[in-house]
Amino acid sequence: MDMLNERCQQLETLLTAKKKTVSLLLPSRRETVVQAAAGSKRIFVPDKKLRPLPSSLIKKYGLVSKQSAIVQALQARDAAGSDWGAAVTGAALLPTPLTGNLSEDGQTDTSTVYIAVTDGKKAAVQQLSCPGDLSDEALREAMTVRAVQQCADLLTGLLLKEKEALSLLTGASKYRRYAVSPAQALLRSIIPWKGDKLGDIITKTALIAAVVAVILTAGMTASEQIAVNHTVEDIQQAVEVYTEPPTQEQTDGLPDGYLTKFAALYAVNSDVTGWLTIPGTNIDLPIMQAEDNDYYLSHDLYGESDPYGLPYIDYRVPIEPDGQWAKNTIVYGHNMEAGYVFHELTGYRDAEFYKEHPFLTFDTVYNQSEWVIFAAFEANTDFNRGPVFEYFNYVISTDPERAQWYIDETTSRSYFTNPVDVNTDDVFLTLQTCSNNAADTKLCIVARRLREGESEQDFDFSSSVNNTERVKPTFY
Repeated sequence: MDMLNERCQQLETLLTAKKKTVSLLLPSRRETVVQAAAGSKRIFVPDKKLRPLPSSLIKKYGLVSKQSAIVQALQARDAAGSDWGAAVTGAALLPTPLTGNLSEDGQTDTSTVYIAVTDGKKAAVQQLSCPGDLSDEALREAMTVRAVQQCADLLTGLLLKEKEALSLLTGASKYRRYAVSPAQALLRSIIPWKGDKLGDIITKTALIAAVVAVILTAGMTASEQIAVNHTVEDIQQAVEVYTEPPTQEQTDGLPDGYLTKFAALYAVNSDVTGWLTIPGTNIDLPIMQAEDNDYYLSHDLYGESDPYGLPYIDYRVPIEPDGQWAKNTIVYGHNMEAGYVFHELTGYRDAEFYKEHPFLTFDTVYNQSEWVIFAAFEANTDFNRGPVFEYFNYVISTDPERAQWYIDETTSRSYFTNPVDVNTDDVFLTLQTCSNNAADTKLCIVARRLREGESEQDFDFSSSVNNTERVKPTFY
């Protein structure tokens, strides 16, 4: 007890010097810890019951896991409005009747304690193994004190920016959705919140202004806005996961041939198949692939329902290692009127927009590649409305005549004239979204992969103009 009191006093002194506060969550309220923190103006132990961990989190990661510990640390931080949140979690520290029930289920780890500390953006997690049988209350009490002391050491290391502690940091914001109620999640996704980055505050403020404008002019419903917020948050979380360095554990878990930069995303969802970026636009997105062309129309990165989904590759397209590509990789994505997912593809209806954004990067989990856009067209896909250009069935053909047919059809329908050399040896990337017009047509952008030795400097787009003679769907 004396050692715990002394450690809490040391932490209190450091927190005071740093002008920070911390809230600590325990598996069950321990009076020894409460007493050690009593009188502190910087260390809080929440006494109110927090939101139970959602079943989706438990199903995905387990009740006792580093992810669950991060979520509980986030909850602790929110409960007290503190700068830092900390959690000591583990079934081993629960009262004996509860521990016994968990042991009997055969699925919950009752021998490990996880210690998590977070500032809301990043989190550090350590694991503590429980020696022997903790059925005795005194042993559990001693183990709790040890875990709290280790938690204090971890927070101290982070506050002092010690290399060992900093090496444990990982993204925490991607678990935010599990830490709050749906109502709180909605508010946090819309309203600038304590701990938000400046960019997030600007984005949210702009989003609020945009939402107000849309509501006033178009009467957007609350349910539509919730769906938009969900999709935007999901994309932001995917970017965070993709851009943070993967752990060794994530890298070790990759299938043979996968690029290591996809390791963190693969750990979240093994359906991740690539990443698409169009410079100068907000198209910077994960690309999925399922066993059909329906699932990611309405599901997000975490497998949760989302009416706007995520872009995905046609299930018929083989994703090949060692630099191999299907003849035509087709990627589908929603055109969100709020401006996200594939909405900015609508800009390619104008040659000036094309000339400003002629290149894109499309990497699969196996291969990195740059592409040059050479066509953007509108097509009817409804056989009941007239002739259909079946670009969506051109996937893996090796016939040169078929390839020439695709080049001729796409360029003749294009909104702009084509300044790019394209031949039957090229491989193609076709991005499809809805036109969102009264005709209910599809808008497609077509690119070819840069050839060996080519660079962006080799192209001149100045001659491209709007194609006034483009082939349109026959019902126009």
